[in-house]
Amino acid sequence: MFESLDSETDEQKAKKSVTVGEALGVYALILLLAFGSLVAFIALGDQPYGVQVATLISYLGAVFIWTFFKTRGINTSYSLSDSYVQEQVPRLLLIHALYLAAVFLLQTWALSVRSSLSDWWLTSSGRKGMPPFIFGQMLIGMAIGISEVVFLRTILARAKARSVKPLVLS
Repeated sequence: MFESLDSETDEQKAKKSVTVGEALGVYALILLLAFGSLVAFIALGDQPYGVQVATLISYLGAVFIWTFFKTRGINTSYSLSDSYVQEQVPRLLLIHALYLAAVFLLQTWALSVRSSLSDWWLTSSGRKGMPPFIFGQMLIGMAIGISEVVFLRTILARAKARSVKPLVLS
């Protein structure tokens, strides 16, 4: 009797799944972000704070993509034109600015400490290995980014739930 309440209709499944067009659009954005990040690291690598600025550019793009678009495993998207999203934009920007500041400060500190580290931290082990210092920076950056995306998507999901008015039967 209650199975019909729990089962999704074909329309709901289609609405939740990622379409080919959406997937191609997200992949194109990711490729554009990767190319832009590569250019930023090359162009800014020798400048003071250049690595940090290039990292922030990459970080900003990645957080934007994974916060607002449907991707594999994330079947909800948030349009910037929706009123509940626009109401949350100042809050989201403040939170994002705090995360950007944290990433910038942590990376600046890590790069200043790099000169006092032993060679083991800075050299790769094996032919395809990555230096532990770089690997650690990547893991910490990804953990910070994932936590921000989860936090922002939680705020948007709550705002969306509040904006949907329940149907009252009289």
